[in-house]
Amino acid sequence: MKLDNQSLINEFFEKERFNFPELSYEQFRDIVTGPWRHLKTIMEEGNLEEVRIKYFGNFLVHVGKAKAELQKIKKKFEENTINHKEYFRIKVMIEKFLSKNESKD
Repeated sequence: MKLDNQSLINEFFEKERFNFPELSYEQFRDIVTGPWRHLKTIMEEGNLEEVRIKYFGNFLVHVGKAKAELQKIKKKFEENTINHKEYFRIKVMIEKFLSKNESKD
């Protein structure tokens, strides 16, 4: 059985809405999805720093995964499946991360 975000949020809202009667569905959805939006924002900034979501876990980029992604985007660039602007944005971000974290692998 595959569950999607919307059905999980709906189910959670129906179960918990009586405990939080002052919250609308939209507010509830924003609270539930807030940590993930924050994580996405942090990762899109290009710092690739470790992010902790309380009670859930730490999210970080491993050096080996970063190296593999660098090779993957190089191949995409050579195959013209990624434009040069996006390629260099990602390449610089990963190389910056690797230069700071090379010794951790």
